[in-house]
Amino acid sequence: MKTAAKDKKPKLLDMELALVHYFGFRQNMIVPNISWGLFIHECDLLVVTSAGYAWEVEIKTSKADLKKDAEKPHQHRSNKIKRLYFAIPEHLGFCQNYIPARAGILVVCPGGYVKKEREAVESESPYQFTPDDRQQVGRLATMRIWTLKSRIREMRDAAEAKGIAKSSAQQAATRLKPGALMENGMHPVIGLNGEQI
Repeated sequence: MKTAAKDKKPKLLDMELALVHYFGFRQNMIVPNISWGLFIHECDLLVVTSAGYAWEVEIKTSKADLKKDAEKPHQHRSNKIKRLYFAIPEHLGFCQNYIPARAGILVVCPGGYVKKEREAVESESPYQFTPDDRQQVGRLATMRIWTLKSRIREMRDAAEAKGIAKSSAQQAATRLKPGALMENGMHPVIGLNGEQI
């Protein structure tokens, strides 16, 4: 049986969403799980700022995951990364000694709040992404979107085949027409609870 404290630990998806809001997905390009296409190692989250600099966010959910990360041959070093951050859930705060000294530390708290424990050390000669690089990041992001939508459809079809009712989030998504704009000209954003935010 799970304890109440354990239930409050953020899951990987919760951490990703909190971090995307923290870094501002409306101001920066943020793409999850980039592992090819830019000639860099795998990044859990790649943030490309409006100035064209890349920040890597390595997300860790357990002490074992942190310890294993030290074995990676690339050690999160790339001339294309200006800043490296490690994001950890609040309950792993005691494990910060496993995080490289040059990396910033972001702590994701229950409820999606992110607090910066330590700033990242900037690369001495940071690479500025060219327009072609940014186009490639955008292409990789759209690939993630359509892959995710395909998975959602597969899950929906499987649930419908089993006779499972739609969740409130699915119902809200079906009420929105693709490309629909709100009165302010922005696309609506639907939260995990199915409500428009």
